[in-house]
Amino acid sequence: MIIYICEETEMFSEQYSESFGQLQKMFIRVAEGQHTLYLSDPEEVLDSDFFKRGVAPMHEEEWKEMVQRSAYASDRENWTIDPDSVTEKIHARLSTYERATDERCLWHLFPSEVGNWAEMPLNVLMENRRDWSVIEAAIRETKGRA
Repeated sequence: MIIYICEETEMFSEQYSESFGQLQKMFIRVAEGQHTLYLSDPEEVLDSDFFKRGVAPMHEEEWKEMVQRSAYASDRENWTIDPDSVTEKIHARLSTYERATDERCLWHLFPSEVGNWAEMPLNVLMENRRDWSVIEAAIRETKGRA
């Protein structure tokens, strides 16, 4: 899942320190490749209380590299070529604001819940039992390639 983060200045500050454990869980899942992270301002995260406390789930240099790779283009041109594609629509928005909505988001997450959400197992909804053979074949073919 793509996780789009806004308001890094606020979210990674001392004000939200009670959510640092949840943010850490999310970053662990991102580091493991379970999710893709897009930050509007990676430098804010690197200068944050979250980073200074050593809450990051890896060594400092690895953490810096991961955060810097998470930068995205504001216009989302790096996300997808076609703005109506599935990739554009399947993402979660992590925000501190109640009203931060985006019609393309599947989830709006708060810092206090993002870690538990990131650790949830993936569920696949299928139309009928025959769809399972396609999913099973895809799993068999991609096993060991990750």
